[in-house]
Amino acid sequence: MDDRSRFLALAAGLYCLIAGALVLLRPGFYRAAAERVARDPGLLLMAGLLTLGLGIAWVLGHQRWQGGAVVVAVTLLGWLILAKGLVRLAVPAERLERIFASALAQPAWNGLATLLLGLWLVWATLRQG
Repeated sequence: MDDRSRFLALAAGLYCLIAGALVLLRPGFYRAAAERVARDPGLLLMAGLLTLGLGIAWVLGHQRWQGGAVVVAVTLLGWLILAKGLVRLAVPAERLERIFASALAQPAWNGLATLLLGLWLVWATLRQG
């Protein structure tokens, strides 16, 4: 694994660990925040632009489809981040509210999945040295 893949895998892994743990600790807070973002055009625009910018940078900086599961996962994460930014900017607010509501209906599962992804990314990256 090259240095860029290692850096992105650890950064994404630590982010997922922290975000997943926080969602599990404060599910009501994150549900309320996501619902507010979906209803507020200014917050939605800012979140969408920031996410889109991160996704573009990630995709431009990491297009590796070989090199192991972690390397490919890092590439896929970049594409997912880019798609999330586009969805936030392109999908009408009413539909986004429904998407957010269904995604946050089970915050414990979302938090756990995010936490597990983070654990795997950090563990697999550190294991490879």
